[in-house]
Amino acid sequence: RSHTICVLHVAICPALEMKSEGADWMDQANSEVISAKLTLVDLAGSERIRRTEVEGKKQKESIRINKDLFILGRVISILAGKKGKRTELPTPYRESKLSRLLQDSIGGNCCTVMIACIAPNQIDEA
Repeated sequence: RSHTICVLHVAICPALEMKSEGADWMDQANSEVISAKLTLVDLAGSERIRRTEVEGKKQKESIRINKDLFILGRVISILAGKKGKRTELPTPYRESKLSRLLQDSIGGNCCTVMIACIAPNQIDEA
């Protein structure tokens, strides 16, 4: 159980053109290169430690996952509050590895889409 992050860097270079009928190729050094970054993230779900009664290594893992999700939520809340308003709160990217890795994806000049799969816990249904 952990978060999974997959980062894909893509660069599109224009095709090289032939200089003449021969096999010489003309290098287009002054043409633009289009680059993009795609970050796919699968976040581990949070859990209540008292309810699941995990101990030892799994308990530390659960605490770390819950902390990362909490900090990520704080970062997103602060960024959402900064639109149109001037706020004095610093964005706590460095408080967790997860938010630090996602810093340019959630706080930079980018398009971000979030898809959430939320299912009730079996314990809560009873």
